[in-house]
Amino acid sequence: MMNDEEQIKSLIHRYAEIIHTQNAADWENLWSGEPENTLIAVSAVFRGFPSISSDFLTGIIRSSYSSIVLSIDSDIDVHFVNPDTAVAVFQYHTECVRRDTGEAFGIEGPETHVWKRCHGQWKLYHDHYSKK
Repeated sequence: MMNDEEQIKSLIHRYAEIIHTQNAADWENLWSGEPENTLIAVSAVFRGFPSISSDFLTGIIRSSYSSIVLSIDSDIDVHFVNPDTAVAVFQYHTECVRRDTGEAFGIEGPETHVWKRCHGQWKLYHDHYSKK
């Protein structure tokens, strides 16, 4: 059985897979679904899970890219704020194909996740990524 840190690292890699597949049900299952959920992207802030799902996953990722691969650096640093809250910091890199032009595109930089234990399962509460 995985310890809490291993579970969170595994979920971060699952997050990367979901960005690639853009599966809405898997995306929803990853998040805590609370009104306070936030996702801070390079150019916008999404508040509440409905906005994170429709405006970010569907509105930006799915509509902007015909293909996207999110790679996570193997050095994921997980810190526990308390037994039910953790902060994870890591480096990411994307390789995308723009839907409108077919051009290759990519960004990279630091990303921070806040994970909360909800009903015995780790769920994403907050995501913030920046571009180098």
